[in-house]
Amino acid sequence: PRQTIYSFKGSEAKFLVDFDKNHPGAVSVELIKNYRSTSSIVDQANRLMLNTTASGGAKGELESVKGVGTRPTIDEYEFENHELAGLVSKINRLQNSEGITPGEIAILARTKANIAIIRTYLGKAGIETKSPEDSFWEDAMPLINKFHSAFNDNHKTTGIELLKEV
Repeated sequence: PRQTIYSFKGSEAKFLVDFDKNHPGAVSVELIKNYRSTSSIVDQANRLMLNTTASGGAKGELESVKGVGTRPTIDEYEFENHELAGLVSKINRLQNSEGITPGEIAILARTKANIAIIRTYLGKAGIETKSPEDSFWEDAMPLINKFHSAFNDNHKTTGIELLKEV
């Protein structure tokens, strides 16, 4: 119930919470163990959800099977450019003062559109980024380049015919 992130597509936590009521004989099992996040992150999530509708009607608190880990921090900024500058500052501090390697730093974005903005800003600041979607472009670029080359060589062919040929 805590993860009904598709509410914009009609998903509701009640579909999970009321499942056994709507389907007599069904057994509901609540998955409360978190195998990805450290307990400091899971504890923070539990505190944020306490006495709110954010739990989606879930009965128990989440539990981490990992160690304590680093406690998450929350930084607030009034404007997007201040947030991006703060992000660059924090990454530089983590790498230079605390010895954190780039592979240990992750940035989570609320929307896919934010990722391009963040990556562009970090790139201008000289900070390399890597995204799970990068492999898509590694696979797609050779095809796009071949298509572009074929189009330049034979521009009388329609795009669809060219695409089928490639």
